[in-house]
Amino acid sequence: MRLIRFVALLALILGGLPVTTPVVAAAPATCQFTTPDGTPSPIKHVVHIQFDNVHFSRDNPNVPSDLEQMPNLLNFIENNGTLLGNEHTPLISHTAHDLVTGITGVYGNESGIPGNNSFEYYNNSSVGAYNTSAFAYWTDTVAPDPANPSRTLPPQMIDSAGKTLPAPWVPYVNAGCNFGGVSSVNMVLENNTNDITQVFGAGSPESQESSADRTKDFVGIAVHCADNACSSVGNGSGTGKHEPGGQGIAALFGHKNVSAALGVINHLDGTPINGFEGFDPTPNYTLGYMAALLAANVPVVYGYIADAHDSRNSCAPTSASNPVVADTNNGKPCGAYAPGEPGYVQQLKDYDTQFGQFFQKLDAMGIGPSNTVFVFHSDENDHYGGSAPTNPGCDGVHVACKYDRTTLGEITTDLPLLLKQKGLYDFAMFGGTGSTPGTPRPGFSNTDTPYAIDFDTAPGFWLKGHPANGSATLRKLEGALGTVQAPDRRGHNEPLFNFLVDLPGLKALHMVTADNDRTPGVVGFGQEDHFIQTSALISSSGTSGCNRFPATTDTTCLSNGFIWLHGDVDDDITHTWAALVGPGVRHVGVDSSTWADHSDLRPTLMTLLCLRDSYTYEGRALLEDIQRSALPRSVAAHRSELIELGRAYKQLNAPVGVFGKTIIALNTRAIRSGDDTYARLEAQIQSVTAERDAIAAEMQAVLGQVPGCGGLGRAEDGALRGRAEQVLARLGEGNEDSER
Repeated sequence: MRLIRFVALLALILGGLPVTTPVVAAAPATCQFTTPDGTPSPIKHVVHIQFDNVHFSRDNPNVPSDLEQMPNLLNFIENNGTLLGNEHTPLISHTAHDLVTGITGVYGNESGIPGNNSFEYYNNSSVGAYNTSAFAYWTDTVAPDPANPSRTLPPQMIDSAGKTLPAPWVPYVNAGCNFGGVSSVNMVLENNTNDITQVFGAGSPESQESSADRTKDFVGIAVHCADNACSSVGNGSGTGKHEPGGQGIAALFGHKNVSAALGVINHLDGTPINGFEGFDPTPNYTLGYMAALLAANVPVVYGYIADAHDSRNSCAPTSASNPVVADTNNGKPCGAYAPGEPGYVQQLKDYDTQFGQFFQKLDAMGIGPSNTVFVFHSDENDHYGGSAPTNPGCDGVHVACKYDRTTLGEITTDLPLLLKQKGLYDFAMFGGTGSTPGTPRPGFSNTDTPYAIDFDTAPGFWLKGHPANGSATLRKLEGALGTVQAPDRRGHNEPLFNFLVDLPGLKALHMVTADNDRTPGVVGFGQEDHFIQTSALISSSGTSGCNRFPATTDTTCLSNGFIWLHGDVDDDITHTWAALVGPGVRHVGVDSSTWADHSDLRPTLMTLLCLRDSYTYEGRALLEDIQRSALPRSVAAHRSELIELGRAYKQLNAPVGVFGKTIIALNTRAIRSGDDTYARLEAQIQSVTAERDAIAAEMQAVLGQVPGCGGLGRAEDGALRGRAEQVLARLGEGNEDSER
């Protein structure tokens, strides 16, 4: 009865929202975090929220940034914890890879995701590879091969030993804590086909539902339980399913099973949630679901929130009869919003309101910074691709920004046609990734080796047959990519690719997995405004996504359907933010000095909780922003030395640290050089990377003692830092020598 009265009171506090079905836990909570000295921790909950492209920095100096327009969130962070203003992505800067790195503490070499939202996978088709999504349930395998459906495929989340990387919920459920995921990357079922079959079985009642119902009922939501019946979640009537692959104990998969235990689950505005609403969620949905889980004895919740700059209005295609892009939905811009456009400002205002409701709701439940660790994390920092406002003094908030939308958007690039017109490479095909042979595109003789790419600003290239690094086959494609130029926004030619990285460089950047069939031959980091694809600008139906309908000979066009671009190594993409709030976190406000990347978030969180994973982190605990009282005595005693070691480690090991950026430049120079110089520089990259790996492993052995509160068995006297600095110095000298 006490809980029933509490739910009714909560509804009154929040402005008369409808009373939901009361949550009555069937079993007492067993979750207990500890302090370094073994006593019960003040931390009772964990709230981990990941954003897609929510910016702390301004994209237009006159227009407040995303977080500045969300003061309920920004003030909560700055008043109660630390915002990491010098935080970075791994490579490639993309949603799947970035989010996985943030929840695991490892890069793609240990998670199995080479670096994008999808990757090509080698097979025996006409093209030589097929595309598979990086989004899949944690214990699923790589998606079936369309050219060989019976092919045995490896784990999707494959570590360097060829096994499935332990899932993020494992330490929590082992500590007796139920763990919830709302649209959170690969912690929930990501599709209504392979993931459903893997968890429920082929021919199961779940797999026999309609496609729409499978998504609504089972995709996108999961509770990973601390017991094999999920009896302590809500009223205990959810149907627990054994976790496949030994990752934890049992789980409730999907809204259908979770709502059976929780009853009616509401959005923050009080309207009922009737099923999974997709992987493009607003805070109204994600935070409403997370709050319901917290109230139902799920003390650890992870959630994902989509970007606020997408209008969610489709652009009408251009055509010969409709040659200029038009706005849709009664004049609302289509595609994405530009900085300060009214729809963008309104969505940020809505997000701000919803975060205010969320914090108010948690406060009424007794959940806040005194007993909860909050982690906030934005995957990447999109580059704005477009012109300035036509009213340059606008700030968006008081004066709406206006744009000529025909001048906005990415430079969509038909790479095969561009290479063909330049006389550099001849290959383009319709289809050909499965059992049906492909058909050459008109105008192409396909005299060169087929390849597949993942469409992107920084695409990977998978050549048929996976030719060896340095082979004539790969070198021909690399030569074409290193030479080709394309028009910029003003029509002036510029190199299409700023940087090119092949196998030695990819290894140095942690982008090579244990599964050779997902490793590209080369990755090209394009100019920021270019989006690179292998399809024509005009579709087979005679329509185009270009702002102005192109000619059949055009290789590029502007498309304002996509205004925000990511993937490249430029600072405005790789430099993002994260934040920590809660017991043990220093109240710094904004920390702009501590260099961090996504891999540091997991070991920092595990340090605060006195938990750890069973694998080696590639990040480090950010001791600069953890209170001494939250650390084991031996760690606190050596805090300064560990901070200095950690800073040196990041510049040596992080993909966009000093070592990584130098390798990218050196590898690019090698690829664009003659064969003798190429061979010499590639050998240099391999040698210095092997040396880096050895030193980084020693650093990890020291820094890896911090998470878990086991104490420091071995400190470090500065020798490792000195060796790291020597490697960086020699690498810099080698880079200078190669320029002469």
